[in-house]
Amino acid sequence: MAGYQENFVSVVDEDFQCCICNFPLREPLQTRCGHRFCRECLEDASTRVTTNHLGNCPDAEDAQYFPCPMDSVKLDHNKDVFPDKATERKILSFIIQCPNHGCEWTGALGEKDNHMESCLLLIVSCTNNNCTETMIRKDLDKHVTIGCQWRLVHCSYCNEPQPKCQGEEHIDVCKKYPVQCSAACGVEVPREKILEHTESNCPLITVSCPFAVMGCDVKILRNQIESHLQSSSSRHLELACVKLHNTQEEFREKTKELEGKMDSLCMLHDGRISTLENQLKEFKKVNDFLVDKVAAQAKQISALYIKPPQLSWRINDIEKILSQAREKRSTVLESSPFYSANHGYKLKLYVYPNGDVTNKHNYLSVFVVIMEGEYDSLLPWPFHQKITFILVDQPGGSDEKKNIVMELTTDPTLSSCAKPVAGKVVKPSNGFARFVTHKNLKTRRYIVNDSLLLQVEVHPPN
Repeated sequence: MAGYQENFVSVVDEDFQCCICNFPLREPLQTRCGHRFCRECLEDASTRVTTNHLGNCPDAEDAQYFPCPMDSVKLDHNKDVFPDKATERKILSFIIQCPNHGCEWTGALGEKDNHMESCLLLIVSCTNNNCTETMIRKDLDKHVTIGCQWRLVHCSYCNEPQPKCQGEEHIDVCKKYPVQCSAACGVEVPREKILEHTESNCPLITVSCPFAVMGCDVKILRNQIESHLQSSSSRHLELACVKLHNTQEEFREKTKELEGKMDSLCMLHDGRISTLENQLKEFKKVNDFLVDKVAAQAKQISALYIKPPQLSWRINDIEKILSQAREKRSTVLESSPFYSANHGYKLKLYVYPNGDVTNKHNYLSVFVVIMEGEYDSLLPWPFHQKITFILVDQPGGSDEKKNIVMELTTDPTLSSCAKPVAGKVVKPSNGFARFVTHKNLKTRRYIVNDSLLLQVEVHPPN
């Protein structure tokens, strides 16, 4: 793209013309030696000179320099070539005529694009799919809606939109188009219902007599069925009587056969049924005995075996810790590491006495953090377990214990459940920011002798 090749109303002074293409400057650049060029003209000229002298792969430093196309002064791309905004503004203010034949618009060059967006004499393409015709803009609406062979029109039978030029092809396959019955009965029905018409309604289709199941083998036109039924009523009655008699005989023979088989089966199985009933009674007695015995043993085992929590942590000086947390001298407590099971996940409990970042001053927050463990290579990842947090209502009260218990199943999609990586810090998220309020913490016997007892249990998810 060289300089502007427009119909300027006045002659453009040479000072505003490109020294290479001799057209009014487009994106003018001025060199240190005072010459003006279109940006594209100068870049093409410098590229040609560089390629001729240095080949297709010049060094970056060598490619930075080039001779001025007018006086061969050595120029630096970065220091000796400048955008000439003043000249560009001046050229964009020059008055031009609209390039579209017949349009009388004149205006500043800079306003050309706005004019072209609305010029009624601009050559445009049809907007209908598949149409390749062009026309002036003022004729576009008429062409698109009336003259274009690719405009969409609705089929008068099925109301589906189709290109105008494909209307006849559509008629050949339109499901709603009325077609003549193939039996020449004179009826027109939609193409999609022609099969239903011939199978159920067409009077000129040959059908079987309704008494075919009784033995009548007559084939007759549908419109003659009534007369056939009237003229053959005696024969149809005889066929029906014969059919009924044969059916009754077959029924009696089948019934007799089944009764004989039933008597044999009853005689064969009466003895077995009696034996099985006695055996079932004995099995029921033994089963009841075993059920009672297993229940008793299960109760004994349950009483003897209570799986301890994986972590039981007593935190002393809790009042001092709460006070320091409120004064921001201590914000988090960390338990000793513990394992979810033998050869299990290595974990640690974090306690925020004054709440985490989002719940400060009102809550005690608890979170379990996954640590690098010696069995990590043997375990499934990401970490997906059910974690139970317990604040123990410590013994000594007169009423029934009421531990605070909250549990969650970890979300394997969280980064905190991924396999630990050395040096990578992960924000704790497996826990409860609102585990217990400071107010509830001081009720019942959650704090005894200035200490509280926290327990954590880890199990596979249900």
